[in-house]
Amino acid sequence: MKKATTMIVTIFLVLGLTACNIVNLYTDIYDARSEVIELKLWHYYTAKAREVFERQVRLYNETEGMEAGVKVVPTYFTQLKKIEEEALKVLIDNKFVQEMPDLLAIMPMSAFELYQHDKIANLSEYTSVLEREEFVPAFLEDGMFDDNMYLYPYSRAVYLLYLNKTDWLKLKSETEIEDEHLATWQGIFEAAEVYYNWTDAKTPERYDGKAFISDINLPAFIASGNLQQGVTFLNKGSEISVHLDESAFRNIWDIYYGLVSLGYLESYARLGGDNVRLGKSLAYVSSSSNSEQFPVETFLSRDEIYEIDMEVFLYPTFDLDKRISLQIGTSFAVVKSTEEREKLAVDFLRWLTKNDSQVELMLETGYMTVKQEAFDDDLLINAIQGVRSLSKNNENKALRIEKSYEQVNIYTVVSVDTFAGSNVITTEISNALFEISKQGREEVLRLVEKGLSPQEAFNRTDPDGKFAQWIDVSKDILKRHNVIYKLE
Repeated sequence: MKKATTMIVTIFLVLGLTACNIVNLYTDIYDARSEVIELKLWHYYTAKAREVFERQVRLYNETEGMEAGVKVVPTYFTQLKKIEEEALKVLIDNKFVQEMPDLLAIMPMSAFELYQHDKIANLSEYTSVLEREEFVPAFLEDGMFDDNMYLYPYSRAVYLLYLNKTDWLKLKSETEIEDEHLATWQGIFEAAEVYYNWTDAKTPERYDGKAFISDINLPAFIASGNLQQGVTFLNKGSEISVHLDESAFRNIWDIYYGLVSLGYLESYARLGGDNVRLGKSLAYVSSSSNSEQFPVETFLSRDEIYEIDMEVFLYPTFDLDKRISLQIGTSFAVVKSTEEREKLAVDFLRWLTKNDSQVELMLETGYMTVKQEAFDDDLLINAIQGVRSLSKNNENKALRIEKSYEQVNIYTVVSVDTFAGSNVITTEISNALFEISKQGREEVLRLVEKGLSPQEAFNRTDPDGKFAQWIDVSKDILKRHNVIYKLE
């Protein structure tokens, strides 16, 4: 195993730091064979992930695929949404049938809809119990429908908290804020208040403090926030339903509405890394596969630019006794066809998720390996040590990978139940919270201009009434989508 790891790290050192452009993925290496089975694959990986994925497809085609008389032909889509829309057209509406794929990179929600129409293969028929036990359980379970495996895990990530370490150390040295505050959402709110007042005191103008945090991925915050309080928000059992627990929703409301309306959360539509780069905020929540956006410097003005370091913290929780975080990422579904084609597709996926391939993906993109073996031995440690000291960007990459694996080991990592339309419902409920909170912020700013303090202005915005408005809007959304809900 160590030899394999060393080989992968060496490949990464030699090739991974340059833009390895795959000019021609479709080199015809099968001319000598009379019969070649082509497996069509749809994927959406972009940038570095696309480069790595297509390089791995090519390697398969030139090795085990050639031996088996199989050629995987990938088709790239610019967005995952386009794959899912096209798959539904082809497989359910019977449009453009000539483009029928064999393999789909897909999210559980859309895969479940295809499963309901009996369009994807039951992978339990091609994998043993022991093979399925090789996967990290949480990475496998979101593709289990009616206790059978319908999705093959490939790329996985978790949400983490990214922080401008340079300015955070300054804040800690001048206040009583500590790293421990970042373990909970309540602590983050307290740190945000201290940071706002600390930055406000550094200028002559009153009430011009800075936001502490920007992007927190609101749908994930609502879903995981419920789970961290012992509430399953989305339920896909004998009947599809949504659990509106007013106590859990109120705690979520108090954190988010308070952060936004008091100016502690930067709500402009920028990436979290952009807000840090512009000095608009100190922290943000993002995927563990997405730290490339973290800036190397903060640009306050032409005359005030300075380098910053990145720190990464585990995803905050509402309750330290309920450390729960969401796992995100994509799996592959195998489209129903013939037993031979389905088996060959699974053989390719089995090759694609072997450790060497997964470590390469991890090192170059930040996606976690999906097999438990990497969590249990020194494969991960050896791989990370090989890249850590090469550059600041690689140090950030190593830190991000370490924290994502630490989170999987410490937290209960789960996937949210999905059903047709669940993503739309979650998005609409999240948008309602965002819009109402933005209204609260606008009211606070108007009242501050009239001479009130931010806290006085906040109290005048009627937080209780606005919370009731959010609950009512959420109920209307569920009714419009014909989803049963339980209100407690």
